[in-house]
Amino acid sequence: MSQHKLTRAVTCLRISEVAYLLVAPAVSPWFLHQTNDPWTALPYILVIFVFCLALVVGIECVVRGLQRRRPWAWAVADGLFELYVPSLFLPLGIIGQRALREEGTRAEFGMVSGDLKTGSPPASGPDSSDGPSCSGDSERRTSRRR
Repeated sequence: MSQHKLTRAVTCLRISEVAYLLVAPAVSPWFLHQTNDPWTALPYILVIFVFCLALVVGIECVVRGLQRRRPWAWAVADGLFELYVPSLFLPLGIIGQRALREEGTRAEFGMVSGDLKTGSPPASGPDSSDGPSCSGDSERRTSRRR
């Protein structure tokens, strides 16, 4: 089931790639109309095209990382989807975040510790029944008990 959810996240990223590819041709007529001189607008159009192309290449790297189950790709994709939420990509951000934060998907990437909804750490540490989290704590505790 988490493969299906991961496919949703990848699809959302691919849709955003297409949207970024359409931005440069969409704004070119506006720049040409504003300047009335194609040679003046050309540098602006090229900068926007290169920027959008760089975004597409970066997102494609994240997609490949997600497909290879890399934890860094999960974190970057989650950050991208969080950036998409307060923008025109709102539906992509919500669908992508829900897909990535599903329990099965997180387990595939080794992100099962902690609770993402509340932000609380996992139930291990100095106050848990599992024992201390580092050896320095155990030495201090045993010296206090003596």
